[in-house]
Amino acid sequence: LYFNVALKGQDLFSIEEYVTSQYNYSLHEGRTQHMSTFAPAAAMFYTDLEKLAGLTLPTDYGSGVEYANGIAQSLFPTSDIGLQVYLFIKSRMHVHY
Repeated sequence: LYFNVALKGQDLFSIEEYVTSQYNYSLHEGRTQHMSTFAPAAAMFYTDLEKLAGLTLPTDYGSGVEYANGIAQSLFPTSDIGLQVYLFIKSRMHVHY
């Protein structure tokens, strides 16, 4: 049994660019599939436990825009969504040299 499943992440722009590039490649190959056929089976995005940023409003942690609703409702409404949670424990320890 073999499955060919595409999972794509992380930021909104990268996921959209991946799908667009796959679609453009298919056109050069002479195929006429609709762009929606290139949507990934699931799209991943990040959030943090402190603010849960990027779920309902766009946010940028420095690596691109994270926006779960944008992925789910706009870009890929038929794809599943994977949530990656960023956990950072603030340290009060100071290192002195």
